[in-house]
Amino acid sequence: MAVCVAMALGVWHFNLALQAILVFRTGEPISSWIAVLTGPACTLPAALLAVFTKRAGGYWLITSGILSFLVFAVGEQGATENLFPFISRISVPMTLIGAILIYLSKMRS
Repeated sequence: MAVCVAMALGVWHFNLALQAILVFRTGEPISSWIAVLTGPACTLPAALLAVFTKRAGGYWLITSGILSFLVFAVGEQGATENLFPFISRISVPMTLIGAILIYLSKMRS
């Protein structure tokens, strides 16, 4: 069940990542690219990995969720109005699903 939720989240995040990349302009800050590529663009591949090994997929989701938020926060350069939408739509769901996958992998071993 958790892997199915991760897959659904991955498809939604992949759509968000494609939308962001398609509206990027010339000269877009590298922090924007890193935040998108380590955040929403990583959710689907990590969920696919979780099909085979929940622990590795879970760690990937947690690491990329935290990393993408940190890069996004630094890239915002003090502006805070976009932090809550990013953390609530991207980082928290990735981190929670990752933690659940790790928990489930430890219960079965």
